[in-house]
Amino acid sequence: MRMRIQNRIKRLAGLFLAAGMCCMLFGSCSSKETKIVKKHIRIENGKIQDSSYVVKVGNEGVRYSEIRGYCYLLRKLYDESFGNGLWDYSLGNGMTIGEEAKEEILNMVTQLKVIAAQAQAEKIELTADERDEAIRQAEKILKDASEKDKKEYGLTQQTLIEIFEGNLLANKMFYIATDDADTEVSDEEARQARIQYIFLRTGSDASLSKEEKKGAKKRAEKVLKESQKTEHFQELAEKKSDDTRTELIMGGDEKSIAQEAVASAMSLHTGEVSLLVEAEEGYYILYCVNEKDADETYKKKEEIIAERQERMFKDKYAKWLGKNEIEISKSFWKIFHV
Repeated sequence: MRMRIQNRIKRLAGLFLAAGMCCMLFGSCSSKETKIVKKHIRIENGKIQDSSYVVKVGNEGVRYSEIRGYCYLLRKLYDESFGNGLWDYSLGNGMTIGEEAKEEILNMVTQLKVIAAQAQAEKIELTADERDEAIRQAEKILKDASEKDKKEYGLTQQTLIEIFEGNLLANKMFYIATDDADTEVSDEEARQARIQYIFLRTGSDASLSKEEKKGAKKRAEKVLKESQKTEHFQELAEKKSDDTRTELIMGGDEKSIAQEAVASAMSLHTGEVSLLVEAEEGYYILYCVNEKDADETYKKKEEIIAERQERMFKDKYAKWLGKNEIEISKSFWKIFHV
């Protein structure tokens, strides 16, 4: 449970930003490649109020009310599923889910401001329709919020509009910045096969005696003969396999089964059964249901293109980040909680 919750919190930015932006780490914000002349924005290091600037990114200040707005959106998403005790869940080393969420929110807000600064430099703005969409989203959140939450998180329509406008602009910048990414992906590069398989576990080869190895192979050869005769491979797999799974959608980069089995599976044509494939922990027998699943291959192409876009965007973002100094209020960090 710990890793599942922790990973979901780490993907917080993905709820608001385009895919891939959440991979950028706040730790890299210390870069000072180029300094920008700052506006007269004073970071509050005394008593923090909703209107206080608590973070400064280049020319832009972030008010405490905006940070609290993101906290509300995060809690709204997770409290219903996990309960409000989630945030005190220990991750070890003195860290809790709440502490980690604080850092992720700050990461995300910083990223948004860096991207917004670049959008301004490139004279990229939201359209009237996009601004209307931000208003609609803000109104919906405010309508659903309780009076207690509005008071506790200082929720206002204007704050929520600014949050959603910032995210819509970041999303827009992502696609503008990656417009020239390579979108040509060959069928072979993306090919996904639908495979059913039987895994017969023997344990590490080094731990087996000669007699045990001989017996394990004899058993595997017997199952292989059955698999070559049956018209219902999956039913046989469910009875004979030592793996709980009997089917995979896979490409040449599959990691969940031994690489010897992957190579064999990807060489099969539709309807073919493999020979016995020996791996370190046991034997595989594979059956190719479909050597090229059209829907899954299309999805893989989209994934490959998305990965290329993410790499391109991260490279560009790193340069934008270098133009901005980051300043955080110490007193804000002490009182800030999710």
